[in-house]
Amino acid sequence: MPLRTTISPEAHEEIDRVVFYDKPLLKFERLLETYLLRMDVAASIQQVTEEIVLRLARTLRRETGAESLCLAGGVALNCVANGRLLRESGFRRIWIQPAAGDAGGAIGAALAAWHQYLTARVN
Repeated sequence: MPLRTTISPEAHEEIDRVVFYDKPLLKFERLLETYLLRMDVAASIQQVTEEIVLRLARTLRRETGAESLCLAGGVALNCVANGRLLRESGFRRIWIQPAAGDAGGAIGAALAAWHQYLTARVN
């Protein structure tokens, strides 16, 4: 049996009042201003994030001389920042580990254990 959603008569009246009688265009303009402000903040955060990631990568490249970079974590999944890393960081190869959550920690722990314990036995 499907669920039925009910709405109180008071809530129904409030919705009618807001949608049909309370200057909906003015409400839309306020809503648009709010979203534009949020979009500006998001764009600013994106730009700062890209600059920080790029600066860290360039410093790492300069200090280590490495040609390959491996990244993991949530920020490493930022595609726009990764595009700038490829173009501007100086690394020839970049690999982003796709499991940014807890699975990524397990992959890192397994890799560390392999290098620490199994590589020593092979060599």
